[in-house]
Amino acid sequence: MFVKNADDPLSLGMAKDAGTKEKYQSLKASNALNSILEPYVHRVPASVLYDDLPPISQIAFHVRQTRAQSELYQAFKKYRKKQYSERGNNFFWQYQQLRPIHNHPGSLLFPSKQTMQSLAKGDDGTNEVEWWKHVIEKKGENEIRAVTNSNKIVLLLHILALAQTTNEKVLV
Repeated sequence: MFVKNADDPLSLGMAKDAGTKEKYQSLKASNALNSILEPYVHRVPASVLYDDLPPISQIAFHVRQTRAQSELYQAFKKYRKKQYSERGNNFFWQYQQLRPIHNHPGSLLFPSKQTMQSLAKGDDGTNEVEWWKHVIEKKGENEIRAVTNSNKIVLLLHILALAQTTNEKVLV
C-alpha cells in the first residue's frame, strides 16, 4: 500500500486513488530516474555469465549426531514431555530449542540475545534454558566446547581446508 507523499513524485502516482496528473508526474519522475541510473545499472540475463562461471556442485550429507548431541536431545525429549500440556506439539518451538544442539552443543553456553530476552520476560514462569544444564554439568563445559562434539562442524572444517588447498570457493 502506497501512501501519498507530496515531496515524493514517484509515490504520488502509485497510490490507488492517484489522479491522471499525479500518475503522469510519477511516470515522468520514474523515467528521469531511469535515465540517471541507466549508465550504472546493467540488466542482463544470468545466461551471460554461464560461460565464465564453473558449473555449480551441490552435495548433501547425512551427518550423525555425536554422543553429546544425542544426550542433549534425550534431555530435551524428557523436558518436552513435561511441557507438552503447555506447548503442545509446536514444531517451530522445538526447532528453536534444538537448533543450537544441531550446530554445536557448545553454542548453548553462549545464549543469544533473543534467549536472554525470553528468560527476562518469564512468559510462562519457567526457565526454558534449564533443560540442558544438567547434561552440561555432567560432561563439563570444556568437553562440551570441544570441536569434535559436532560432526557437522568437523565436516565443515574439512571442506574448508580442502577448498583452500584446491583454491576453490565454498558457499555455506
